[in-house]
Amino acid sequence: MKRPSIHFTSRAVAAFAAALFFVPAASNAAPPASVPAPAASPAPAAPVQFSDPAMQFTAPAGYFKLNVPPHDPTNFSQSTIVAAFVKSPGRDEQRLITVSMENWDGFSLTGFEGTNENELRSKVDSLFVSRKEQTTLSNGMPAFWMVLSVGSGFASQKWYQYVWVDGMRAVTVAIKAKLGELDEKDARAALSNLSGVAYPRNRQ
Repeated sequence: MKRPSIHFTSRAVAAFAAALFFVPAASNAAPPASVPAPAASPAPAAPVQFSDPAMQFTAPAGYFKLNVPPHDPTNFSQSTIVAAFVKSPGRDEQRLITVSMENWDGFSLTGFEGTNENELRSKVDSLFVSRKEQTTLSNGMPAFWMVLSVGSGFASQKWYQYVWVDGMRAVTVAIKAKLGELDEKDARAALSNLSGVAYPRNRQ
């Protein structure tokens, strides 16, 4: 029985876990009396984002970016995850945002939406499309917004995703969580600064 996984690929999860384990532990020892402890001056956290010649996304506060190997932005043999972000990993409230791309010539958005749905049905168990509607990204790029229920029983999840085409590729940005841990309002907010444009062919 196919079961959707809210976790990313084993390689990326391993890299993420390794990064957590190798963060140096804070010392509990007090500094020598003769040497005053320096004043804390934390630098602002760098934005957690993904961008390429035709799209940009910055994850909300609290997300970590997983280590996904770089990929040629216009050469895909199949739908491929090119970026992923996780919040509260390993907990019931875990949320995962993925950016997936595949080759798609032209601007037939409706054509890709149907293809995307069929691809999902072949990969995950008990897919139900609760709703899909034509909309736009934050910068006006035409897109579909889809609300999906995936899996059954304790493995049930809720997925919310934007799908669009940029002339050379089809792009899917999805946020996924355990059923009951993410509503549509929060999903839209998490993906609110997502933007895309037609792929500049002179950048190939």
